Order: sequence, then C-alpha cells, then structure tokens
Amino acid sequence: MRLLSFVFLSVIMLRASVPDAIGQVNFQKTFTFDGQQMVPADMALSSDSGFVTAMNAFYDCYVTKFNSQGTFVWKKKFSSPAGAVSRSIRRTLSNGYLLSTYFTPGITQGTDLGLIKLDSLGNVFWAKAYGTGNSDFGYDAIEISNGNILLAGSSVLNNRQLGSMLGIQGNGTLNWSVAFDDTASNGVIIERLLELTDGNIVLSGYSSYGSQTVNAMDGFLIKSAPNGTMLWNKVYHFPEWGNFTDVMETLDGGLIVSGIIDINQDGINNRDFFLMHTDSIGGILWAKAYTRDLDDLGNRVLPLSDGGFLITGSLNTLSSASTAIIKVNSSGVVQWTNQFPCQNSSPSGNVTLPAPGNGFYTFCTRQIPPLIQGYVIKTGNLGLGFCNDSTASVIPSNVNLQFNSPIKSVTMTGVVSTVVSLSGANPVYNETTLCIPSGIDENNSIEIASCFPNPSANGFFQISVTANAPKFECFDLCGKVVAFDQKPIGENNYSVQLFSPGCYILRVSTAYGSKSVKLMVTDL
Repeated sequence: MRLLSFVFLSVIMLRASVPDAIGQVNFQKTFTFDGQQMVPADMALSSDSGFVTAMNAFYDCYVTKFNSQGTFVWKKKFSSPAGAVSRSIRRTLSNGYLLSTYFTPGITQGTDLGLIKLDSLGNVFWAKAYGTGNSDFGYDAIEISNGNILLAGSSVLNNRQLGSMLGIQGNGTLNWSVAFDDTASNGVIIERLLELTDGNIVLSGYSSYGSQTVNAMDGFLIKSAPNGTMLWNKVYHFPEWGNFTDVMETLDGGLIVSGIIDINQDGINNRDFFLMHTDSIGGILWAKAYTRDLDDLGNRVLPLSDGGFLITGSLNTLSSASTAIIKVNSSGVVQWTNQFPCQNSSPSGNVTLPAPGNGFYTFCTRQIPPLIQGYVIKTGNLGLGFCNDSTASVIPSNVNLQFNSPIKSVTMTGVVSTVVSLSGANPVYNETTLCIPSGIDENNSIEIASCFPNPSANGFFQISVTANAPKFECFDLCGKVVAFDQKPIGENNYSVQLFSPGCYILRVSTAYGSKSVKLMVTDL
C-alpha cells in the first residue's frame, strides 16, 4: 500500500527583476567541430578554473577543454562502431573526468551503460561497457570519496524498465549492481547522482505512468549507502508531469531538486521550471513552479553561498528557444532572471556552474543554420550584461524575461509515496572493455606539422611537431600500448619506428595537451 501525505506546490509567474548593478558578460563562445550538428550534454569545472564540455554529434562523443577566459585548449572525440551518446561529465578526485554514455555494441543487441575515465588532458585511462543484453542506459557517474565509482541510469528486466546503479572500482571492474522499481509505475529512470557530506548517496529521477495517449511522470529521491543499500526513498506525485533532473545538497543539510513540471495538466507544450527544497529525509519544505504559459524546461540547479539558488533551463515557443537563468532566494522567491536567445534548445546541456570572480559559466545549445552548435557564456555575478565578443555578435547578449500575462499564484496538492526496491531480481551485467583508443585529439597547444610516409612499407615514419620535448606514446586500435622506437633527428623532428604491420594511434603530448595521428604499416 502506498503511504500518502500532502505536498503543496506554489506557482509563480516570472517577472524580470533588473538589479541596480549589472554584471558584465565576459565572453560568449559558439563552437562546432568537423561541420557536425553538436548537441550539448553536460559541463564540468576543471582544476584550473576553466571548464570541460561534453557534446554529441551523430553518435560520436566530444569532450572539449577551455580555460577560464574561454580559450580553446583541447578536444577529444570518442567513437563506437555502432554509436555512442554521452549524458554527463564529472570531475574525478585526481582532476580527471568521468564521461557517462550509452553504447550500442551490435545491430541485434540492446544498448549498454558506458563509462570512460579520462585524465586531466582528456587521455583515456580505460573505457568500459556494462550490459544485460537488453536496453541499458548510462545517465550519470560520480567518483565518491573512497575512490570507487557509481554509474546510474536504467535497465530492462522482465520487460520492465528499472532504475539501475552500479558500483565500480577505480580501474573499471564491476563490483555490484542494484535496481530500483516503483511497482505502481511503468518504469524508473535515474537521472542524477549526488554524494552527501555524510558519505551517503542521493539518486534523483522519475517514474513514468500512463499510456500512448496520456503520459505522466513522478519525480523521486532515493538515499542509499555507498554500497547501494537503500536507506529511504520518496516518490513525489504532481498532476501529469514531474521529472527531477538534478539534485544538490543545501547549506542547511537538506536537498534542492530541479526539474520539469506541468502545472496546467495540458500536455508537453506547456511545461514549467520546477524547484523543490526538502529536509535531509526528503520532507518538503517548499516546492515552486516558475511559469509563463509557454513550454519551459528546467534542468540544473546551483546552490549559492547566500543560501539562494540558480536554475538553468530552456524557454521554448513554436518558433524560437532561449536558455534561461533564474536566481531565487533561499525561499524560492525570484530575485532576477536572464535569458540568452539561441534558436534551438533542449533541457539537456543547460548547465550553469561557478566561474572565477563570483561569475558563472552557462553551457547550452545555439543554432546558426544549418548547424546546431555548442554555446558557452561567462557572465558576472548577476548573470547580466553586454558582450563584446565578435564570435557571438549576431546574438544579443541577454534579453530579460518579459511577461504580459498577470502573475499567477496557484497552490496544488499531490501525494508522497515509497519506491519498492526489487529484492533478488537485479539485472546481471556483463563487463566489456571497449576498443576506444586515446580519443581523436585536436588540440591547439601542439600540432603534428607533418608525418610521412604514411602509410609506411618499412615501419619508419618522420614526424615534425610544433612543440619542444614532447612525449610519444603508441597504441593499437583497442587502446593497448605497443612497442616502438623514437629518436630526434633535428629540432622538433623525430624518427618513429613500428615493428609489425597494422594500424596504430601515435599520441604526441606536452604538459599543455596532446595530438594524435593514425599510422599505417603495410609491410615489413
């Protein structure tokens, strides 16, 4: 039996609130690679106060590093023969990165949860896929304080979609797995993971309901021990839509949850930003929707030092879209808002993180026909200002949210119930080492000026680079280190010898980045 209690949701029509002082937009950058349509997935801060972005382009994953001034540092491209889609990127304890993905290993097989561990320069430590042979999707991964990794998403077992979490050693070896199911729903998806200051874990996501004609979702929170043992769980039911997309810990030891809600119960074309503050056991302190009677999709939330929060998401109409930042105080009351027109937007990839000088980085999608591209804005601490970056001069730096409709304040009720964890019915995952070499690196810090002959009939190559004292590494196409010989033959010129026919990846790196080139040995 589902345990019921009441949830109150207050709904506020947003109005622009222009602060006395306006923070300057330091830069905004639009970028794409290889002429591809780029769909942003996530952003993480780097140890040098810059940031990395994760994007997708036709089932290839791109990870790109920028410094704090928005200058491009390096890029990596990760491919799988049947496609790879990234969903999140997180910084590790050693200042590397975890890229969570899902892969399609074969035409007749389902997708696998994927995980790629990178160093601080984007080089691959290892890449793994974890699959049941059905449909398994990896949505988020974090390295926790004991050095282990948690990977979460969804898996199918007995024709039901279950929320899944995998415990993985630092070397990629699978230790354990657990599945969560809300038996009153059609399925469960875990969107986001959080390690709390007490060392335990919070999982957020949604349960789906309804039929082909009626689609509804309930958001949920699960608290577990680091070994996957569930400590408590809550499902939060609001009419029709309630999708939790992010969760963070608050200064008072509670949780702040962001997402999407449909307060008018009128379908997917009129959704709203959602924010909920709970105590440490999931009890609701307040819950708010921010609406303008159009389709607005909340994504990430950022707790601030003043006790308030930033929500980032997309504002959508039939003809255009913008990325919006909403600043609220500790009670959820709007203090200021800002939006950046981008012509194309989606809830994923709309992320705001702290930048040096009390400002913010915001990552989203921008469309300059015919391409959809990545778009990064660095603003001051009010999220407002002007831009003098010529690379983005065709787009206004900001447009304050303006609404002509009257302010609406609506109180709504819902129910809170428990999630039922499947006992003894967890999916069994097979662990596979992926044949992903170091990634195709296109870094501006070092260039391979020439490489010849390539292909080589005798295994000898002459390499010319644009940096002093580089490090050389060589891999086969499965990422295995192979023996080779290398020696200087002049300033920034080197002779490289391989000893067996085949195809190889040569990586040339310095302290600032690396560059890779494919070498082919045809005969010896």
